Amino acid sequence: MKRYGGYRWSVLDYIALAVMLRPVWWAAQDYSCEPETAANSAEIGRRIRNTVFTLAETLARVIHWNQELPGLPATAPMPVIQGWKPADYTTCAKLMEDHVISDPAAARILGSNQWPALVGVGSVCRRNLTGPNNLYQIIDALDAVLPPHVGLHLFGVKSTAVARLKDRARIVSVDSMAWNYAARREAFAKRVPKTKELLCEKMNAWIVRQRKMAKPSAQMALF
Repeated sequence: MKRYGGYRWSVLDYIALAVMLRPVWWAAQDYSCEPETAANSAEIGRRIRNTVFTLAETLARVIHWNQELPGLPATAPMPVIQGWKPADYTTCAKLMEDHVISDPAAARILGSNQWPALVGVGSVCRRNLTGPNNLYQIIDALDAVLPPHVGLHLFGVKSTAVARLKDRARIVSVDSMAWNYAARREAFAKRVPKTKELLCEKMNAWIVRQRKMAKPSAQMALF
């Protein structure tokens, strides 16, 4: 995002990948709003609009895909809400609801004119839990505007956040690439290849640590 400003593949390419992989769920392409990619409010607003527009385009292309290739069905992506300040996220959610989620055409793939059960929250991977625009404030802002049935997936939250967010009912799942970073650092330090075995070792160790932090709650699924 910092180098190219956007994606180097099309929405249709991305749908084709999702059809091939058959994941349990997949996320719509979103436009991150960290300061490195969005240095001012105007750019944040532009990237929020791009996130909303891309979700609309993806849903339209999924519908068309299923009409043309019914033997290779595509599923609807998980919407991803973007922003930097809490108000940015509520703006993004309102734009999505007004222009995408409530669109009768979207109901053809979403199943209804309402938010799906799982929605992603982007630009939170390095959030602090205190101070301006912290993770709690963002979750509280979204909690105020999203229907009760909507759960949140947090992209790349810190391990310390997992331990402290475990009892927030909205949080359904989290993910991280910290384990991949650890594998790359270890391989570089030892001057050895970054093998699949090393990646699996680091990923499994990460999952074990997160599950311990998430106890006693049983609600959070770790991907």
